[in-house]
Amino acid sequence: MKQIRGQSERMSDALKVLRMAKLKHTPTRKALLEFAFRSREPFTVDQAIRGIQTGSPDPSTAYRNLEHFERLGLIHRRHFGDGVVRYEARPDPQRHHHHIICTRCRKMEILDECALAGFEEKAKALGYSELRHSLEFFGVCPACLAAQRSV
Repeated sequence: MKQIRGQSERMSDALKVLRMAKLKHTPTRKALLEFAFRSREPFTVDQAIRGIQTGSPDPSTAYRNLEHFERLGLIHRRHFGDGVVRYEARPDPQRHHHHIICTRCRKMEILDECALAGFEEKAKALGYSELRHSLEFFGVCPACLAAQRSV
């Protein structure tokens, strides 16, 4: 039940951000935000369109809305070195995370810990605000390594 309440609160906060930016609460925007908040991993525009339960938007509408959300800080764009643009809901500050991506099979896993808080504190001490960072790790996953060894 806690997770649903959290998603509800995130949605309410996101709708306030849209209202402050003078963007209407359209069914498409709400559906895209709901998809982003329930998605457990970074998603492509096509995945978002397919994942919306009712009234899937056309790709240009989806892209345009995701760009609005990114500009407003509701989502982040992710690049994992494969030329595919993915999006991810801005993580809860208490649950900030990073990713590790297999360079062979492209499997992506979430690393739940972040050891960069000290760097952010130093940046704040220099007068910076609205800080964010992105850190991705790349390597070969155990399954790909095992497959290589068995050849």
